[in-house]
Amino acid sequence: MMTTIRLQNSPFAGFREAVVLDVETTGLNPRVDRIVSIAALRVDFHLYASPTGCEAVTFKARVNPGISIPPGASRIHGIRDRDVIGEERFDGIGKQLLDFVGDLPIIAHNCEFDARFVDAELRRHKVGSLEGRTLFCTMRRVCHHETRQGRYRTRISLADASLLYKTTLKRGRHHDAFDDAFAAMQLAGVLYKLDNGIA
Repeated sequence: MMTTIRLQNSPFAGFREAVVLDVETTGLNPRVDRIVSIAALRVDFHLYASPTGCEAVTFKARVNPGISIPPGASRIHGIRDRDVIGEERFDGIGKQLLDFVGDLPIIAHNCEFDARFVDAELRRHKVGSLEGRTLFCTMRRVCHHETRQGRYRTRISLADASLLYKTTLKRGRHHDAFDDAFAAMQLAGVLYKLDNGIA
């Protein structure tokens, strides 16, 4: 059902606008697990990197996964079965999400995870796919910059990357798709400045 997700490990350059997204899920396997929450922010990074900054356009939705949310997943994001009973299924928001993203690049922290889930849901509900999309990963890019500084890394959490690059991660007891997407957007802004030589 899924195609290979190809991530750019190149500089955060060659674009002005992009969509930063994050998902919360019922588990780790996009073939059997489902999205329970998704958030996306459309940002003009050229303006974001300027002294005046810019506003992000947001898309967020809680999703009824159509399957039971395991207690282990609920402990991570705080979303339980009772919280999603009245929410739309992914087939109700998939087209809206694709319209929101348009043909823009997609950025996420550990992008492979988020992109595989979104792609699987889009295909499962026959509303599209992420095939051919340009995908950038803040985790991979931070690891690249750290390795160039002599601190070899292959993975880094969003919380650790936010601390390292002095950006904000608002997080309580649970992961939240919007808060994590917002943190990844700030991190992407720092990487965009680094990779484009913007002081």
